[in-house]
Amino acid sequence: GNVGVIGVISNVIVDDVGPDVQWLQPPPVLTNASDVSFSVIGIGESVSGFVSGFHVVMSSLSSQEVMWSEFVDANGSDSAVVTVSGLLSGVYNVSVIGVDGLGNVGVAGVWLLVTVDHDAPTSTFGAVSRYMNSSEMTIPVSGSDSQSSYVLYYRLDGGDWMVVDGDVIVLSSLIDGH
Repeated sequence: GNVGVIGVISNVIVDDVGPDVQWLQPPPVLTNASDVSFSVIGIGESVSGFVSGFHVVMSSLSSQEVMWSEFVDANGSDSAVVTVSGLLSGVYNVSVIGVDGLGNVGVAGVWLLVTVDHDAPTSTFGAVSRYMNSSEMTIPVSGSDSQSSYVLYYRLDGGDWMVVDGDVIVLSSLIDGH
């Protein structure tokens, strides 16, 4: 009989590498807002040709508890804008990894620490005598803020605001009766 040869030629491309991620606009490292927005872009060679989206996780730095986790669709582009709302005061680890159209998860994501501070600093001024017989006065001061740094200011008799240098205010050349 007749012998037939059926030939099949096929090209198979294997893609098992996910996209890397870079910040387009990173989140602020310190904010007093309850909402934090940022944007990311997927980069690198991908056989599938596009970034499907980004897996975004925001966790508390102190407890490691995941506060927000979501897959953010890239909607046909290689980038996405992310907004996380309702954040309380604290330090958060924001991490983002890319996912391509075949479901490959990128290895080289991005992360950043974000401090949200809704609380004003506190300050304490030490007791001073109402009456004194010296032209110099030293006032002990202290301050604290649980989430960020602070600067203490003082002013005398409605004058200019001055920065407290250290943990005392030293007033000199005080005039009799003032």
